[in-house]
Amino acid sequence: ILLPNTAITDLGKSDYLAATEIAWAPNLNTAFAVQYDPDESQIDRGYARMQFRPHRGSLVNLGYRYRRDLLQQSDISFLWPLSARWRALGRYNYSLLDDRVVETLAGFEYQSCCWALRMAYRQYFSPTQGDDNKGVYLQLELTGLSSLGDDFRSLLESNVRGYESNY
Repeated sequence: ILLPNTAITDLGKSDYLAATEIAWAPNLNTAFAVQYDPDESQIDRGYARMQFRPHRGSLVNLGYRYRRDLLQQSDISFLWPLSARWRALGRYNYSLLDDRVVETLAGFEYQSCCWALRMAYRQYFSPTQGDDNKGVYLQLELTGLSSLGDDFRSLLESNVRGYESNY
């Protein structure tokens, strides 16, 4: 839509967007998205990811993200039961463009009927500070009451796609 008495100029073409998500089986799904710039004849951004959930309480994620001239990252995260009450968790995020690790997360989670204990070590690169930050996280959660320590569940939900507590 143009204002009256406004000349039409070559505004270029709109970007093309495409996205799909496919559930290959009840426990395996993939997602792909791409943004293509027809004026520049190149992809501006995109991602591909796969999630495998062999059974409740376990998952493995593989991912790749791309933004032209800005980022190119591979990502692996998992949540895996070690026993009926213990689960291991982790994430490894790597920047192919910068040739460096962006973030690592490794930890364990213990859950019983009445309480949960989560602990992890995290190292991540902070572009604003220009160096690596490290932290140890510990949380005790009492079912239906409260939790003590770091907001670990939010950390896991944002770093391990598909993470959910057994509660």
